Amino acid sequence: MNLVKPVAVLLFVLAMLPAVWGASYSVMVQESGNSIVLASLEGSGLHNIELPADAVPEVRGALYLQEGNVLSLSIGSTEKAIVAYQTGTFTSKDNTWKLSINLGGPAKVSFPKSANILSISPQAFVTETDVKTIEFPEGSAEIAYQIENINLQSYLDNLDEHKFEKIVTYVVLTALFLILFAGLYFVVRRPKKVKESKTSHKNNVLKTLSNNEKKVVQILLDNNNEAKRSQIERESKIAKSSLASTLAQLENKKMVEVDKTYTTHFVKLQPWFIDL
Repeated sequence: MNLVKPVAVLLFVLAMLPAVWGASYSVMVQESGNSIVLASLEGSGLHNIELPADAVPEVRGALYLQEGNVLSLSIGSTEKAIVAYQTGTFTSKDNTWKLSINLGGPAKVSFPKSANILSISPQAFVTETDVKTIEFPEGSAEIAYQIENINLQSYLDNLDEHKFEKIVTYVVLTALFLILFAGLYFVVRRPKKVKESKTSHKNNVLKTLSNNEKKVVQILLDNNNEAKRSQIERESKIAKSSLASTLAQLENKKMVEVDKTYTTHFVKLQPWFIDL
């Protein structure tokens, strides 16, 4: 079924109704010279938008009919619609680029950040964020501009010296940190390895001893390498006669020294075993 005639009839009927419209435009100029246009429409009734010759419109929120370069729209109960299209007719290039617009409502024109604005008519302020934006309440304007090409060598020549200094400082501090970390690791780990080695040698010697001999030596190790004979007897729970035999055997092996100078006998580990 051909829908063109019913839509045309509906638009004709709507054209008889009073129209209340408001339109605003956003024009995004690309480096290639093409422009993307978004027309935001509000109101009721019938409204016509004149399109550039190369525009292929996309419409949201309205019934529409296109005849040549004229787009006729009617919005329903939402009272809002959007028309989007791309065109290359707004711009021309000689030595510089020139943008000319004459739209049916307030327009906001955005340029790439690389654009160098040379002249604006009518005069208006340029707001710069990620893009350069100029607003025209009447929707008509002529703007001359250039697209700056970034020269790599120029960019490198104009690098912020402070950034370079920060990079050098970061590298130096990182190197110092690594050297300090390596030094601390060496200092902390080396004694531990020696200690483990000594413990290993002591364990090898202890393996050659009898159970009673091991008990005596372990008590001496736990008491800063020396202890009273009575303390050894009490903690080891070895009988007096067996303890005397055990101490004699350890003396023969040159592992302990029994000091009998006083009534209370002291038993000490020999230095060679302590230093293992």
